[in-house]
Amino acid sequence: KDQKLVKVGGLKTTPAVAGSVAVGSEPTGVALTPGGTRAWVANWVDGTLTGVDTAAMTVGSTIDLNTALVATGLLGPDAKARPALAHPRSVAITNNGDRSEDDESIYVTEYFAQRIEAEADNGANADVAKAGLVYKVKLSDKSVSTIRLAPLADMGFADSNGGKAGCYPNQLQSITIQDRYAYVSSICASPKGPVGVVVPQGGQPNVANNVADDGSRRYPAVPADIGFVRGGQVGYVVANGADSVFRVRYDVAQASAITEVSSPTQPFINLNPAGIAADKSGQNPIGIATPNQDAHKRFAFVANDVSRNVSVIDFNTQAIAGGASDSAVVVRASALPGENSTEDRIRKGKRFFNTATGRWSLKGQGWNGCQACHMDGLSDNVTWFFA
Repeated sequence: KDQKLVKVGGLKTTPAVAGSVAVGSEPTGVALTPGGTRAWVANWVDGTLTGVDTAAMTVGSTIDLNTALVATGLLGPDAKARPALAHPRSVAITNNGDRSEDDESIYVTEYFAQRIEAEADNGANADVAKAGLVYKVKLSDKSVSTIRLAPLADMGFADSNGGKAGCYPNQLQSITIQDRYAYVSSICASPKGPVGVVVPQGGQPNVANNVADDGSRRYPAVPADIGFVRGGQVGYVVANGADSVFRVRYDVAQASAITEVSSPTQPFINLNPAGIAADKSGQNPIGIATPNQDAHKRFAFVANDVSRNVSVIDFNTQAIAGGASDSAVVVRASALPGENSTEDRIRKGKRFFNTATGRWSLKGQGWNGCQACHMDGLSDNVTWFFA
């Protein structure tokens, strides 16, 4: 709201504001170069990247991603670059381990999918007519290129005719670099695909890893962030709409294909399990951090937006550290507003809007929530073909 990047110092003693600098409109993502000399900020409304000297807290350069988006040709032959065409959201910067920062690259997600083919009047190709986009910026010369994230022709759910239903990466939430790959979380939009549970003619209903079709099943609604266990191929995906964290194993030898979802003991890590104390429930998680030291890689930390706390998850138990009781290791980040105050009503309203575990989402399994189509209360840029 203030269009600023704020620096906080004294983290090991008494944290305090140590400077600020004006950046673009609605900054939403920030990442540091490996040496920490520069911070790069994604300005969601302006469509720009701002490079900040972290010592002086001054702007060193601004990169216009609107021009890069127009250069793809996806906006048509007559498109002209202007602010607010591009919507950069999340930022990640490579680290090749040497002392130079100029040989690194910045990767930035374009929030909205871009049209790659004309949509048929009846929406027959609507599930695959768009693609996701990631910007790559070379720090050596600030040149920008784009990487296209192709739609999925088969997302694993059958349509009402027993055919394959596809989807395309939209609302790209986060990007995380791990070894040779960058992992992007998004909401895969299926404008014409199945609406709710579908049992194709002569077929079986869509199932999920043989998990009972009740409240113990959970889908990763609105994946907000990904964190990796150091030195491994196992990542943890935070699902904002499902109050959950999902374990995912990748095979980097096979183009980082997904080989396993969930652990042998738990289908997901529930941040708001039955029986947990109200002040320790984790609601609408927005980020995850995993330690970078082998000695401490048993734990991870999950920031919860609406409940304003941080859950510590234990990889050994695949649950909240301490269990679903008063012993649960959950740290209060900021005080909750007074009961029935205006701020409290707003907080609860945000919860109802965000959650995909409420009564309007089938059996509380995380099928969908208001925010899935209206992130931040806005539009997802999708024309939907409902039944």
